[in-house]
Amino acid sequence: MHITWRLGKHRGHPCAVTGKGDDRKRIALRHYSPEDAAAYVRDLNLKAQRDALPEKLTIKQIYDLYEKDREKAKIVNLARVKEVGRTLNPIWGSLTVDDINKKEVERFIKARRDMGCTDGGIRNDLAYITAALNWAASDDEKLIPAAPKIKKPPAGRPRERWLTRDELLLLIDNAVMMHVKLFIILSIITAGRPKHVLELTWARVDLARRIINLDDPNRFKTQKGRARVPINETGFIHLETAAKVRTSDFVIEVDGRSIKSIRNGVKAAVRRAGLDGVSQYTLRHTAGVYMAQAGVPMEQIAEFMGHTSIETTRKHYARFHPDYLRGAASALEINFIRSTAGALVPPTVNETTPKDEEKQDLSLTSEA
Repeated sequence: MHITWRLGKHRGHPCAVTGKGDDRKRIALRHYSPEDAAAYVRDLNLKAQRDALPEKLTIKQIYDLYEKDREKAKIVNLARVKEVGRTLNPIWGSLTVDDINKKEVERFIKARRDMGCTDGGIRNDLAYITAALNWAASDDEKLIPAAPKIKKPPAGRPRERWLTRDELLLLIDNAVMMHVKLFIILSIITAGRPKHVLELTWARVDLARRIINLDDPNRFKTQKGRARVPINETGFIHLETAAKVRTSDFVIEVDGRSIKSIRNGVKAAVRRAGLDGVSQYTLRHTAGVYMAQAGVPMEQIAEFMGHTSIETTRKHYARFHPDYLRGAASALEINFIRSTAGALVPPTVNETTPKDEEKQDLSLTSEA
């Protein structure tokens, strides 16, 4: 059992204390402020916890520590983090980092497929596990020497379903819960991922300058970028209204509480609107399609959507751009064909025109 430190006082000054009676140990913190003394005690306890860990942690132990860290950080998607932990434990829980290799990844993928999970869901599972291992290997934690490389199943085809303007208006009209309606609108005007929209706080909404910063400076950094985007007129109207009745630090909230998941709320609005194949993730894709259809350059779309690679943007949205493959089509123009109706194709050199036939007939007649 590891040592537990507590904050105490000795001769009127703060100190760190552990044990009782003859086993008591004290560290004087005479020149520390109360806040610094409390931080010092927290660091002592953290070090004691780390010292009590086994030399080689199992994947379950690493992920459990990651869960606690995420819970302390009060992340919005904590339920999903814990769900992945429950999925992970029966398959990899007893393994160590050294055991994770290509064969084990293939076994994990097969096990999840046997459970009925799609490749997209498996990719998401492995993304959370990778984040946990990267956290454990970070300079702040140093629980493991390095995170193993985990190859995810290949990504599926680019997302196809997007909402027409009429469908989007129909969906908004059928979102009877105000927080769901605001979520749909913000998802479109920011092109943000659902998680990032749910985590948005009023501190990162600048109505005066009309800017939304989707990037939480205190978050654990991942490979998924978050953008700083302008607020258009539609967004400004709805945000200004929401700001007047806010009861929480979070933009998307109910009765002063942040929303952990909005999937069911969006599904209910989709059902009432009579739409098919639409989820909370369809909204971000729809925003990207709208920008591409409006002729916005791929580089700007990539920056707006927080893509770390322009190739991701091209893969999903280039085909919606009005100039998509237009240059290629122009290169295939056949200039001497003016129209498809009534156009005459010039004869080849081996063909004989009616006029040439007449000249030949006249020539034969004169010779006769």
